[in-house]
Amino acid sequence: MPIEGPSAITREIEELIERNLRIEMLKAREAQLEQELADIRRQLAGTGRGAARRAVAKPRRSAATARPSHRTPKAPQTRRLKPEKVGGVTFRRRTGFKSVRTMLIETMSRHRKPMKVKRLFQILQLKGWKATRKDPSRTIDAVLRNNPTIFRKAAPGTFELIPH
Repeated sequence: MPIEGPSAITREIEELIERNLRIEMLKAREAQLEQELADIRRQLAGTGRGAARRAVAKPRRSAATARPSHRTPKAPQTRRLKPEKVGGVTFRRRTGFKSVRTMLIETMSRHRKPMKVKRLFQILQLKGWKATRKDPSRTIDAVLRNNPTIFRKAAPGTFELIPH
């Protein structure tokens, strides 16, 4: 090992001091960025944006680590169907919300008289039914017409529940 002079040692000490200063500055910047990220996460949690919260919490994969494109996406999970008896008719329904047929049976059994499709539509809307079609009254009309064992046509545009 060669003997170094005082100027070489001084240079090494200066380089070490510079590195330590850079490390301290980077650590301070990292703490500042972590604080900003925590603030952003709190704001997103306050707005209730789940997708945005996940995007911040989980960074995107790079092209090198991305999943291969040849994989097929998983099939969406279906909800379990539970048997239900409404108005003397047993059928299966999705958990969490009622089908249009169930709501129609309940509504017509409460009113006990023939009802127009428009009136049934208004009542179902008040109960919280949200349609996905452009013309939601057609959904109701289709349910009434496609279940002849449950509903019967009393007059044009008017249906009644068949007593069981």
